[in-house]
Amino acid sequence: MIPRETRVFKADLSGVERARAYIKDVAARLELAEDMAFRVELALVEVWTNIVRHAFAAGEGDFRVACWQEESLLFFEIRDAGAPFDPRDFKEPDLERYRNGGGGGGFGCFLISRLMDGVDYRRHGGENVLTLWKSLSPP
Repeated sequence: MIPRETRVFKADLSGVERARAYIKDVAARLELAEDMAFRVELALVEVWTNIVRHAFAAGEGDFRVACWQEESLLFFEIRDAGAPFDPRDFKEPDLERYRNGGGGGGFGCFLISRLMDGVDYRRHGGENVLTLWKSLSPP
């Protein structure tokens, strides 16, 4: 069981790497199966990279990661004071267009929605508040 804990990371690539190490530690403490740990890590790294590239593209900042477990659900809340962005408003990527060489990018939100079991977003007190969760129960 993981009680609620919060860590702060610089919104740059070194901060993303430190956050990634933290999530690997959480996965180890929970003894997550390798495939589940990979999915969670990949989704979170995508979120954090987008924060660095887009939310703080014009300046400096940080992001906070809260992690906790409630029964069989593992939650991650990511907060940043960068540019507002609701990842639930994405359009499904045109996979055929990409397969035929018609463009890159635009897969982050799609990927996050497929790797995690739930995604919620709100803007509160000038911050983006993104909550992701993953069921720890076998499917």
